[in-house]
Amino acid sequence: MKLSKFQTVRGRLIGLLVLIAVPMALLAATAAVTTYRTVLGSIEDRQLEAAANYAVRTRIWYDGALRALLATVAGVEATGLTDPQCDAIGRQVLAGTQDDQALRLRFANGTSCLASRNGALSAETLDAMTRTLTSRPIVQDLPGAASTTARYDYVDIDGKHYLAIHATGGGAGTGWEGLYVTDVAALERAFDLGALAAGAVVGLIGRSDQILIARGADEKDVSWLPEGSISRTGEPFEAASRAGARRSYSVQRIAEPDLYVLASLDQTVTRAAQTQFLALLIIPLATLALLCAVYLHAIHSHILRWLRGIEQAARQEEQSSFTARALVAEEMPSDIKSVARAFNGMVDAQEQRQHALQTALDRNRLLVRELHHRVKNSLQIVQSYLSLAKRNHSTEAKLALSEAECRVQVLAIAYRFALAEGEMHVVRVDAFLDEVLATISRLLSRPGQLVEGQIASQASLPIDRLIPLGLLVVEVVSRCLWTIQGVHIIARVVDLNPNAAKKAFELKLTADRDVALGPQPKMLAGLAMQIEAVQPVPATAADLGTWQVTT
Repeated sequence: MKLSKFQTVRGRLIGLLVLIAVPMALLAATAAVTTYRTVLGSIEDRQLEAAANYAVRTRIWYDGALRALLATVAGVEATGLTDPQCDAIGRQVLAGTQDDQALRLRFANGTSCLASRNGALSAETLDAMTRTLTSRPIVQDLPGAASTTARYDYVDIDGKHYLAIHATGGGAGTGWEGLYVTDVAALERAFDLGALAAGAVVGLIGRSDQILIARGADEKDVSWLPEGSISRTGEPFEAASRAGARRSYSVQRIAEPDLYVLASLDQTVTRAAQTQFLALLIIPLATLALLCAVYLHAIHSHILRWLRGIEQAARQEEQSSFTARALVAEEMPSDIKSVARAFNGMVDAQEQRQHALQTALDRNRLLVRELHHRVKNSLQIVQSYLSLAKRNHSTEAKLALSEAECRVQVLAIAYRFALAEGEMHVVRVDAFLDEVLATISRLLSRPGQLVEGQIASQASLPIDRLIPLGLLVVEVVSRCLWTIQGVHIIARVVDLNPNAAKKAFELKLTADRDVALGPQPKMLAGLAMQIEAVQPVPATAADLGTWQVTT
């Protein structure tokens, strides 16, 4: 991501923060997920290890009991004992430990022996037990007994569980069959592997989910067993227990189909791992979020606030007539403080320049106003001189002086209107032409002649175009008044397209009779050029001239 793509300082600083925070957040999330998976794997491994340890102890005990049975068989075969002697050997074997309950041996030569320390385990019961075990699956991979087949199981006699080992071996004429029965207590000592983890239960389970031995729970407590069938794949699985809580389970088979070790673990450790995962995930992310919030606040407090102050001062400078200055505070960063001081220095210099320009402008306005005032006074002096001079000359000279006086009066009228408010400004055409026509009637018309104005215009012109307009009217009207006695002249002024964006008006001079004035003098064309007027049609007969002026 290129920081230059962001147009603002805030955007670039936030972009820099994102470049730093996002990888850190990804690393924190990756570390949390990895830790969580490691912990879950450790929990599963511990559960499998617990089931495997107890299964190994159970198999070792069964294999040890099988070796004791094989040793007894070998001793009897080697000595060739009779049935009573064989029974005595069996009783000696049972006397070796209080947990051994019964021993039943049968040989191919007809010899048999029976030893039992439990009245419930009679010859008939043991024979029936032998027939039952014969239908069980054979235990595979017996250690050191290639010609021997064995079956491991348990039996219930009078509501009590007994472990049973059935084995057969030998060749033709030397075959044998043996049954070894012992109390479950003998295996309970092998099951003693120390204290289990909190929430863990391990048990040796038989048919119909009978609990033969249990660690971590009472043997009569079946609430920790899974609801429904137990997986036979050996893979760990999760299921709802009979108490309703979800637990994880692991199975290790001892003997098919219904003798296995079942290890169970509640969700306490898993929930602790989930809590740890959430903590490892949320705490770094919350820390990054807090750092981002602090970073954004710092950006606003220590950078953007001062920059916006400078921007606000600059915009006030643009939008108002007074000069604004950026705030310079002690807590400002030195580089931003330098920019603010430079801005204030620029404003001071601009204010000084503006003051100097305003002073010069005011002085120039005063000089121009004085100049125009003196021009107006000079025109009044010239007009007064011409008016006095007419008294001392003949009729023809008097007419020439009147025409000159009329032209000077046009200039005076224009300046009087333009400087009416103390400053030079545009002048309404209707008011100006009314004054001009009145002056022509007063100075140039003879008895029987009439000069009339019909002006209906809202147009205005600056003085540099207004004076040529007045002189043009004087020039045309004076020629007509000199030439024709008793003539009636009308000056019409109307606006053209008053609703158009570009305003214009039309000046039309007409006489009440045909007038033969000859070709227009070049001076009229020069005056029309100064007015920026166009003549749409040439002057003919009673039409003295028409001019269209764009304001």
